[in-house]
Formats: sequence, structure tokens, C-alpha cells
Amino acid sequence: MSPSLFLTGLKSGVIFKYMDGQLRSLEMFAKDIAEGLLTLNPISIKKFETDQYKPLLGFIRKAMNDIRVEGFPHSQPDLIRKRNARLLRLNQSVSMLENIAREKKVKL
Repeated sequence: MSPSLFLTGLKSGVIFKYMDGQLRSLEMFAKDIAEGLLTLNPISIKKFETDQYKPLLGFIRKAMNDIRVEGFPHSQPDLIRKRNARLLRLNQSVSMLENIAREKKVKL
């Protein structure tokens, strides 16, 4: 049984049922990826329906933009490292999602 059984639209984004059976929004999923709580890899992408790829990609890109808008923490190496790690995680997720969508011939 697929963990992402249904989609419903809400203000905060698209809601789906994830592996642990909890309902989550794609927006929070993207933020959790940025913080390193979840990873997007080929195995976890298989849990999503192909029609969820485009909204997920949009929320990941929005999370990247939100991080960039926060401003650059000059002369604070720890904050710079944390910011760059969050952007790196999201960027890797974008490229992973785009590659798998290309393999499955899903238009993003």
C-alpha cells in the first residue's frame, strides 16, 4: 500500500500520507529536508505518486528562496555553514527529483 494515498489542497500546500502514517504537507516536508530531518533519495521518492513531483519541487524551490531571502550572516562562520548546508540539501533534492522525473518521463 502506497504511503501517499491521497492528495488534498490546503492553504499551506498539498497534504499527503507519509511512511509513518502521519499526514504531512509538502511544504513542511521541504522544510524538514532543509533542516536535515528527512532526506530525499530514490527510495523515498518512490513513495510519492508522480503527480506529486511538481508540487514538491515547487515547495523545495520556495524553501530555497526563503533561505536566500533571510540574508547572509557576514562574519559568523557557524551560521554561514548552517545556511549553506540547508541550501545544499535542498539543491541535492531538486536534482534528485528532476532526474527521477526525467527517468519516469514526468513533465515538471
